[in-house]
Amino acid sequence: MFDTLKQGYLNRERENLSRKQAWKELAETCRKLLEFDAGDFKAMHDLIWALREQKDFKAALPWCDRIMKLAPARSVENTLALEGPRYLRYLVVSGEVFLRNGQLDRARKILILLKRTGGNFHKKHLLLSEVYEKQGRLAQAAAELEEMQEIYTSLNNHQWEHFILVRARELLPVAQQAKAADTVFLLYRLLTRISLRRGEIDRYIQARQADEELKQEVPPLKAAAALLQGKPDEVPALMQGAPWPELADQFVAHALAAQGKAAECAQLLRRMPVESPLRLELAQRIKSALSTDAAFLRDYAESSLKAGRPEEAFEAYQSLTTGASCDLADLERSKQLRLLLLDRNIWEDEARVGLIPGILAADAGRVARAEVEEIPLTLAGTPQPVATSQGFRFENSHSVPIDLTEVKLRLAENYFRRGAKTDVGVKLLQELGQQAGPMRARARCQLALHFIRAGNAVAAQAAFKEFTEAASAVGDEDRKRMLLDVGDCSEAAGLVEQAKTCYGTILAMDVTYADVQERARGLEKAAAAPKPAPAPEDAAASRIRQRFADLRPLGRGGMGVVYKAFDPLFARPVALKVLSERFRGDESVVARFLREGQAMAQLLHHPGIVRVYEVGAGHDMYIAMELVAGSSLRGVLKEKTKLPVAQVRDIALQALEALGFAHKSGIVHRDIKPDNLLLTPEGKVKLMDFGLADMSTATMLTQVGTMMGTGQYMPPEQIRGEEADARSDIYSFGAMLFELATGQVPFPKGDLAHRHINEAPPSPRTLVPDLPAVFEAAVLRCLEKDRLKRFQSCEELAAELGKVR
Repeated sequence: MFDTLKQGYLNRERENLSRKQAWKELAETCRKLLEFDAGDFKAMHDLIWALREQKDFKAALPWCDRIMKLAPARSVENTLALEGPRYLRYLVVSGEVFLRNGQLDRARKILILLKRTGGNFHKKHLLLSEVYEKQGRLAQAAAELEEMQEIYTSLNNHQWEHFILVRARELLPVAQQAKAADTVFLLYRLLTRISLRRGEIDRYIQARQADEELKQEVPPLKAAAALLQGKPDEVPALMQGAPWPELADQFVAHALAAQGKAAECAQLLRRMPVESPLRLELAQRIKSALSTDAAFLRDYAESSLKAGRPEEAFEAYQSLTTGASCDLADLERSKQLRLLLLDRNIWEDEARVGLIPGILAADAGRVARAEVEEIPLTLAGTPQPVATSQGFRFENSHSVPIDLTEVKLRLAENYFRRGAKTDVGVKLLQELGQQAGPMRARARCQLALHFIRAGNAVAAQAAFKEFTEAASAVGDEDRKRMLLDVGDCSEAAGLVEQAKTCYGTILAMDVTYADVQERARGLEKAAAAPKPAPAPEDAAASRIRQRFADLRPLGRGGMGVVYKAFDPLFARPVALKVLSERFRGDESVVARFLREGQAMAQLLHHPGIVRVYEVGAGHDMYIAMELVAGSSLRGVLKEKTKLPVAQVRDIALQALEALGFAHKSGIVHRDIKPDNLLLTPEGKVKLMDFGLADMSTATMLTQVGTMMGTGQYMPPEQIRGEEADARSDIYSFGAMLFELATGQVPFPKGDLAHRHINEAPPSPRTLVPDLPAVFEAAVLRCLEKDRLKRFQSCEELAAELGKVR
C-alpha cells in the first residue's frame, strides 16, 4: 500500500519536474521510480531525456539500450496518434545518444524511423546530417538539410532556418576540402534558397565579396541564384571563376537541363562520378528527351544501380533493348537486372514469413524489420546492395496486415521463376494445398505447373489430378483461368491429352474464353500431323505465365488477346497484349507487333501515351503496357453516336499534344482512329496501338507500294503506298474528328480507296447544322488531298481548334 502511494507521489513529481525543466532532479526521481518497476516506460523515457539535456550521453547509453527493447510494439504513427509527440522523444534522444557514442548505424536507423512523424522533432534532420557526415556520405548529409528546409517551408514554418544555415555552414568547408562537387552544389543551392526567401541574397554575396577568405564563394552563389531565379543562361559565364572544374560541371549541367539542352547535359553527366546522386537527379530530368539515346540509357541505368534502385535501371534497359542500338550485352544486362529484382522480391517475402536469420516474421518486430534499408544481393556474381522496395518499407512501418498464405504462394512461384530453392517452394505449396477454399486449388495449380515444367512426368500426373479435383470447387472465372494456365503449360511440354482436357473443360463453360478455341483446333491439327515435342529449354523460355501472374482476358484484337495481368517484379497491374499463335510464323505481322512495342517504348515518358513497360520476343511475343481504366473512343461512340463539339475539342487537344510528341520523336502513328484513343473516367485521353508506326530512326515497316491501315481513316498517300509523314496522321485525325462530331466517317461505304483519293468530303454542317464554322473549316483542311494544303503540324491544328467555342 505504502509503495503504491509512494509511486503515485513520484509520478506526480516526475510530471512537475518535467514541466519545470529541472533535469538533474528529474533524473533522480526517474531512477527512484525504476527501482519500484524496472519496466516503467515513462520513467525510463523521462530519464534519458533528462540525461540528454545534461549532455551526459555516456550515462544515457545503457538506458537507451534498455528503452529500445522496452518501447511499445506499435508503429510510430500509432504512438503519435495515441500519446502525442512527447512519448516518441526517446527515439530522437536515442538517435543522438548513439551518435555521440559513435554508434552511427544505430543512430541512422532510428532517426530514419522518426522521420515518419512529419514536422515533429526538427532535430532529427540535423542529427541525420551529422551521422551521414561522419559516415563520409557528404551528399546525403547536405540532402538531409535540403529536405528539412523543403518540409518546413511547405508547412510555412521558417523558425528552424537558422539551424539549417548553421549546419550547412559547418558542412561546407568539409565538402570543399574533399572537393565533393555534388555536396557543395547542394549546399550553395540551399544557402541561396534561404537567402532569396529572406530577401538577403545581395547582402549575403556582398559580405563574401569583401572577405578575402570567402571570396571564392561568390561565383557559385551567383550561379545558384541565377538558377533559382530562372536565368540559367547566365550560369556558364558565372562559373568560369569556379574554385575547381567539377563544381563548374555541376552548375552548368543544371543550367543545361533547365534550358532543355538534354544532349549537352548528358555529355557533362558522363564526366561526373557514377555514384553521384546529382548525376542521377539530372538524368531523371532529361531522360524523356533522350529515351532513344543508347549511351545515355546505359549511363542512367548504372547510376540507378549505384543508388540501389534496380527498378529504374531495369526500365532503362527495357527502353534500350527495344531500340536499334541494342546489342547482346544490353540484352544480357537486362536479364541480369530482372533476376536481381526477382531476388529482392524473394528476400522480402522470406523476411515476411520469417526465413531470414535476424529478421522477425510478419506477426511481430515491425520496427526491427523497418530498419532494413538495403539487401545484400549479387548481380552477375558481383555484390550489389539493393534498397528494399517501397511497399516493403511501408507495410512494416505502418503495421499493415499481411496475408501469409498469399506471401507463401507468391514466394513459391518466385522460387520456381528463379530456378532456386525449388524444394522449399514445393513444401510451401504442399502446405498450402491442404488449406480450405480457393487457396487449395491455387496451390495445387502451381504445383502442377512446376512439375510439368520440370519434366517430372509422374509427379506432374499426380499433381494434375489433384489440381482438377480442387479446381472443381472454385468459381468459374478462377477455374477457367487456372485451367488455361495448366493447359498452356501442358501444350508447351507436349502433354497433348492433358492440354485437351483443360481446353475442353473451359470450352464447356465458355466457348469464347480467350483464345482457347484456336488452341484446341491447333491441337487437333497437330494430332493429324505429329510434330516433335518442343525442346525443354524452348518451353521454359516461352512461358508468359512464368513472367506474369493472374492473367484475365480483357478482349480480343485482330492480332491476339489482351489480358489484365499482375507483374510480380514491380508489384503493378499491367495490360498484356499477346500475339496470337497463328501469326507467329508471319514475319510481316511479327514485325508490326514488335514495332508497336518499340515505338511506344520510345514514347514512354508522355502522359498522353499508354506506357509500354516491357516487350517480350521469342516464342511468346507480348507487350506489357500500362493498365488504363476507361474505354476507347469507339466504345464511347457506340453508346452516344456522336459527341458535343466542346467535348470533341477537349479530346482533340489532349490527343494532339500526345501525337505531336510522337512526331517530334520521329514516329508517325499511321492508324489514327477512335479505337486507338482511350478515354479515362477522369476525361484524360491516352493514345495507343502504334502497330503501324513508321519510325524515321529505324527501318520502315512497309515499303512503298504496300498499303496498311484502316480504310475509313486512311489518307490518299498511304492508300497509294507512298511514304507517310506527320501530315498523314493529321488527315486520319480529321476523319476521326468528323466522326466524333457527326456520328459517321466522311466516306462510310463504297470504294473507300477511290473516294479518299478523288472525292471531296461532305460538309460536317450538312449533318450537324449547329457545328461552329471554325470547327468545320479545321476538319475540312485536315482532309485536303494535297498534304501541303493540310495543317503542317499537330500544334498548328491544336491552335485552330482552340478557337472553337
